[in-house]
Amino acid sequence: MELTQKLATIQTKLKAKKSRFNKFGNYYYRSAEDILEALKPFLLELDVTVTTTEELISNDPSVIQSTATIRDNLNELSATAVVGVDVMFKGQAMPQRYGTASSYAKKYALGNLFLIDDTADADATTNSNNNWVPSGVYFYRLKAGDFADQKKMLILYQGATEGMENLPEIVKKYEVDGLHLDYIRFPNEPPATPRDSGIDYPYDARTLALYKADTGRTPDDDSEAWSQWRTDQVTRLVGDIHTMLRRTKPHAALTASVGSVRERALRHHQDGRAWMERGIIDAAILMDYTDSPEEFGARIDPWLAYAVDVPVVPGLWFGRHRDVMRLRSPGAGCQDRPPQPLKLFPRIHIRQRPPEEIG
Repeated sequence: MELTQKLATIQTKLKAKKSRFNKFGNYYYRSAEDILEALKPFLLELDVTVTTTEELISNDPSVIQSTATIRDNLNELSATAVVGVDVMFKGQAMPQRYGTASSYAKKYALGNLFLIDDTADADATTNSNNNWVPSGVYFYRLKAGDFADQKKMLILYQGATEGMENLPEIVKKYEVDGLHLDYIRFPNEPPATPRDSGIDYPYDARTLALYKADTGRTPDDDSEAWSQWRTDQVTRLVGDIHTMLRRTKPHAALTASVGSVRERALRHHQDGRAWMERGIIDAAILMDYTDSPEEFGARIDPWLAYAVDVPVVPGLWFGRHRDVMRLRSPGAGCQDRPPQPLKLFPRIHIRQRPPEEIG
């Protein structure tokens, strides 16, 4: 049997389950050691060996490249992966930081060689379209003309309770400039509920008890009060995060993505206007997703007219707008408005490449 056939056999039959649980990120994951353990039955059966090697390929920034190789008596095949080293991560000694990056690089190299597909089974909670990426630290590069800069971003998927428990520790450990709250609304839309289902929830015992204690009512008593209470819970969460951030890192900014059409946002119990009024966010990032220049500008106007000292930043999504630059071109309907910075939401799928992730 040729080595390519042996490799194909392993790729088809290998099962490396995610048996480890990360309490911090609230997800199951597999390690490089789990993959190597799952490989052992194939080594004698197919008369092959598997090895991994690591190499520091850059010092600024620090980047580790791992190579996974399968060999028989005649040939060898390899796959590589690269991972950045978070040299500023607090709470770990420098050898631990490099060891963490090495472990991730080894896992992704093995995954590339044996086709272990984390895009369908990532180390994180995913939606039905698998468009989310694993919690972790990512390096990204900004380039425009002659300007180029490298930044570091931490992505964290958390439920409300778990998020509040972990955020203070994250803010303490990392030199963060700020926190951005994305998808900060009530999950009453796909994938949380079926599209156009009209499902109204939650009606679990704990939520109903909390609502009863706060209002003395049940949801059936007053639908508007029930809706407002859920909106207040989202607002309270944003306020709690704002209070934590001010206590832990006073100069860090808190921003949030908000629906540009307030009435639609309120259907998901998101009241960005109230957050601005209470001063619990430092900037509102409008999700102004429309291809119409006139509509794009008209959605901005009510926010600019709102007399509070909170910046409003219109957001463009490259994945949806057919012609982004047309929305800012002369005659686009925005030229008689005060100049505004723009937030660009690129259409990215980090998991399509080996994630530059630090544990």
